[in-house]
Amino acid sequence: MTRPNTDPTNPYRAGQTNHRGAVICGAKNRNGQPCGKYPAKGATRCVRHGGASPKSKAAAARRNTTNQAHAELRALGFDPDAENIDPAEALLRLVSDKAREVAWLRHMVDQVGAGQHPETDPMSSPLVWGVTSHQTGVGPLGAVDVETRGPGLNVWIEWLHTAEDQLARYAAAALKAGVQRRQVELQEALALQFVGAIHKILGGLQLTATQQETAGTLVPSVLRSLDQKDTP
Repeated sequence: MTRPNTDPTNPYRAGQTNHRGAVICGAKNRNGQPCGKYPAKGATRCVRHGGASPKSKAAAARRNTTNQAHAELRALGFDPDAENIDPAEALLRLVSDKAREVAWLRHMVDQVGAGQHPETDPMSSPLVWGVTSHQTGVGPLGAVDVETRGPGLNVWIEWLHTAEDQLARYAAAALKAGVQRRQVELQEALALQFVGAIHKILGGLQLTATQQETAGTLVPSVLRSLDQKDTP
């Protein structure tokens, strides 16, 4: 007796497994019984029954990429079954969204370091020196408002490093799943164009200092949320 295959990521239909549950060729022999041979990798037929044909190989390659992307998405903490979306497409979307966030954060780091001359006094740069604590309240002697400054990476740099690490993970997962490198590079290039357009728009609006500060925190926050809202 054969057992049905209930794995939703497996392309084989019920009746295409042997008595041990192993996947077998879906073709039938002259007696109307399943072929019984193991199919070519990623295919539904053995080599004898067309599993090695160019069409079958192409379909198998697409199937292998989808299954691998499915596994990579799970490894990244996403549920590829939560929405009806192609796993490979989801990985590319992650790359695109995270690349936009990285590009924006790099711009903000450049803005923080603009006009500085670290070669004369490296530790004076706001990128590595700033407020480490701020205490306010009321003490025995009255109101307290004490600001302590010291060495430490600027928060924009910390956010940038975190986003860069995530982008590297997403890109590596996409490539590992078999997504073409050109597709990954295209998504990253489009992300740079997107962020460049935002810079031009904000510059043309002639925002006040307060509005520029708000935009500086709002934009990366929205970009960071894209990979959570648009991806399983």
